[in-house]
Amino acid sequence: MALGTDESFFGFLYSDPKTGKTTDTGYAMPGALWLAEPGALKSVETVCGYKPSRHNVRTIIEMTKLVVELGKMKGKRFTGIVVDDMSQKAEAQLREFEDRKPDNRYKVFDWMRDALIDLRDAARASGLNILCNAHLNPPKETLQGKPMRGGPRLPGKMQEDLPGAVDVILMAQSQPSRRAWPFCYRNDPFNQSYVMGDRHNRVVDYAPMNFAELMRSAGYDIRRLPGAEW
Repeated sequence: MALGTDESFFGFLYSDPKTGKTTDTGYAMPGALWLAEPGALKSVETVCGYKPSRHNVRTIIEMTKLVVELGKMKGKRFTGIVVDDMSQKAEAQLREFEDRKPDNRYKVFDWMRDALIDLRDAARASGLNILCNAHLNPPKETLQGKPMRGGPRLPGKMQEDLPGAVDVILMAQSQPSRRAWPFCYRNDPFNQSYVMGDRHNRVVDYAPMNFAELMRSAGYDIRRLPGAEW
């Protein structure tokens, strides 16, 4: 039974390239504004069958300002925002922070964390669903030699701290042994190697890559593709 909610969600999908994240997001967010580079949405056009509205921003701070502006518009044109991909936006934001030449090198990572939290808060206030795609960053060690779980490719410890800031974070993974679907979403919050989680407690581990139905099961009103409203 669906939960039923008037809230918006802030989600993250990450994986190696060519696992189908962008295509699945295209099916899940047909009414969204896409923040993407030119040419990045060819799979949405060729597979999903429509040309999404696209806008380009360079950094996370620019993205947050856009979310605030869209949230203030009466009779919202867009139901959500898709960021494809967040890894590039985060890298651009990091370079901008580094150009400030802080007296402490770790300040840039504090600024990055604050920028992400500001984006999340702006998304909540706007009422828009936000879904971010990112590249995978494997497990590694921090500069202090401590183990860090793998996650979306983001600067510093953001890839491990992210679950506390978002509603759902899933890793897309190939599953050649499962003939019904060659790729799936992983959600194992107890996994010590990769960050995953779903605050709705709706996404099972090894779930089919159908993000729209996963969010509908959590009670969100997810618009279907034009012509397929039935």
